[in-house]
Amino acid sequence: MGRPKPRRWLQGCAVLAAITMVLAGCSSDTDTTGTDTTDTTDSTEGTETTETTGGEGAEPSGGSFSSQLGEPSFLAPTSQCYESECAQVLNTIYTGLLSIDPETQEQVLGVAESIESPDGLVWTVKLKEGWTFHNGEPVDADSYIRGWNHAAYGPNATQTGFFFSPVEGYEDLQAPEDEPKADPKAKELSGVKKVDDLTIEITLGEPFSQWPLSMSYTPPFAPMAKECLDDLKKCQDQPIGNGPYQIVGEWKHNDNITVERY
Repeated sequence: MGRPKPRRWLQGCAVLAAITMVLAGCSSDTDTTGTDTTDTTDSTEGTETTETTGGEGAEPSGGSFSSQLGEPSFLAPTSQCYESECAQVLNTIYTGLLSIDPETQEQVLGVAESIESPDGLVWTVKLKEGWTFHNGEPVDADSYIRGWNHAAYGPNATQTGFFFSPVEGYEDLQAPEDEPKADPKAKELSGVKKVDDLTIEITLGEPFSQWPLSMSYTPPFAPMAKECLDDLKKCQDQPIGNGPYQIVGEWKHNDNITVERY
């Protein structure tokens, strides 16, 4: 798709960690706030461990299971997540604008109500009402725009900023090649506009019919809570998502991450 290559690959794949999924009341919409969950599974390098409740064919009734993956280098969305280990975690705690069905290859809308363009140049993204972050903040146009501008702004040295290179104004957020330490001309993408609280207009530098396919990769295009942007260091370990699971407790580096049904 003509994307520039990232400057470097993140490291950390050699160390295995366990991610424990805690499923509470999966057969209902009951909130699990207040449920005390602890990961007590010991990881064994090279093996996959699963914990479930109920026998074969039993109805879903909650429980937990563990899955192994490499130690993520970062967990903050829209900035440093350009590796499978990070993406596996963020895809559980964030719901993206859309995803691609692995069997049919069709687009499946998530937070987006629609993503449309009459010419492949100007795209209108309409968001569904009622989405919130796990801290209660609304998932709205502002939450996406703040995350995208943060990712694209050159001095932030993000790993995922290049995903926004097709957007008009991206070059103005980068330092001049002959003055790499100079401030960029702008801090916000001129091609990203808020139409209203639930509508974003994206103008590309040239028509690109497959732009929604790029947006289906959740980590760089995820919304960013204001609380997360205000404390990026904390957000690296405990990102504030909008998806079906949320991180609970501490990320025990080189050991485990526990997520609980939200």
